[in-house]
Amino acid sequence: MRNIFLSIIVTCLYHFALVYLSIIGYELIGMIVLDYNPNFLGGIDTIVYLFIGLFIAVLFRFAFKGEPLFERVKIWIFVKLFVVVLLFRVMIDPIIWSEHIFKDLVVPQSNNQLNIYENLFRLLNFVILVPLLEELVFRFFIMGKILMKNNWNEWIIITLSSLFFSLIHINIERINYNVLILMFLLGVLLSLTYIKYGFIYCVFVHVIYNLITWFIRLKKGDYYLIISKLDFDFRYWIIVTTGLLFFLLFNFKFMNRVRKTPPLTEVFKNDH
Repeated sequence: MRNIFLSIIVTCLYHFALVYLSIIGYELIGMIVLDYNPNFLGGIDTIVYLFIGLFIAVLFRFAFKGEPLFERVKIWIFVKLFVVVLLFRVMIDPIIWSEHIFKDLVVPQSNNQLNIYENLFRLLNFVILVPLLEELVFRFFIMGKILMKNNWNEWIIITLSSLFFSLIHINIERINYNVLILMFLLGVLLSLTYIKYGFIYCVFVHVIYNLITWFIRLKKGDYYLIISKLDFDFRYWIIVTTGLLFFLLFNFKFMNRVRKTPPLTEVFKNDH
């Protein structure tokens, strides 16, 4: 229970650090940026992410000195994980559209109208910095350094870390349970990747998932048009079912082939 409580504290600290540092950043330099160039407002979030990342890097440097974050990478694993993420995105699509499956879908008139600077900041923040920070906090630290210390079943550890990961994506003002489910499933995929492959690979999976999400938002009008043409008919469900089957096939077929890992409780037994 002590490690669960510690995981909750770390999750809350990370969440509140993001929220309050963002508020402070916008209050301190928001008006200055607006007067200079409103297109650079996204840079405030970038500064916040970089500051938190630097703090975490320094903290981990002293706490886990001598332990490498990155292993020797294998390109073929990146390629197969890329396919897995694509299949995962197809598989979870009905959850994203659950509110529209039995209703008429309103198609936006155009794609994302943000200018190049806003899109670049979103790309940098959402696709690169956020995945790196979240994997450091939730996979490397909470999962690898706290929960794996317990003599628990692997799936208990995966479930807990995925739950903590999903909770930071909730908007308290308007709780969206679809988002909660999606982030929990993504957390499970990231946790499995971390166990079987290591830190750099789960960062890669997170980056690719966020990149796909960013691109869909960028081309929102085209994406809605495609979905509206499929109209959630048999073609749509054939695509989703195919994605699900191949996703399960990839998980059973190759995620267990990469390397035989020792029990989770043995992975970090020599840390301290």
